[in-house]
Amino acid sequence: MGESVLYTPAAKTAPKQQYLNLLFEAFTQCVMVPANSSIGDIYKKTELLIMITINFIPNKNTREILKNMREEKINEIELKYKAVKGSTSERNDEIFKANTDILGLIMETCDDFLGIVERQEVIAMADRSKRDELINKYYPEGLDNVEAAK
Repeated sequence: MGESVLYTPAAKTAPKQQYLNLLFEAFTQCVMVPANSSIGDIYKKTELLIMITINFIPNKNTREILKNMREEKINEIELKYKAVKGSTSERNDEIFKANTDILGLIMETCDDFLGIVERQEVIAMADRSKRDELINKYYPEGLDNVEAAK
């Protein structure tokens, strides 16, 4: 039986300190907007910061998913309040909440390259037939950022 090794994507996706500073500064700015803005400015500033922060995510597919999720949620909110007069404040509050929910999802994506919750593992297998099972378990999105020993 030949040994097969599956490596983590750490070498390709380990973030540099400058990237982390940029990303977490964006998170900090999102949190500081309500404290340092007038009510009228909070919503637009938050939207801008969320859109910028989404674009900091290294994985293109994840960025697109989050952009689409955000857009769909905001469209639902806009549709809900379209015919309701005098509901701007309530609409803005729901959009603000949707944006902060997206911010939480952005934080979850950081785990893919920071290992905050999920820990990286190096897997050595004596039985190559188990390799596909392990790949599906640990890399459900595929091996784009992974180099596997042949």
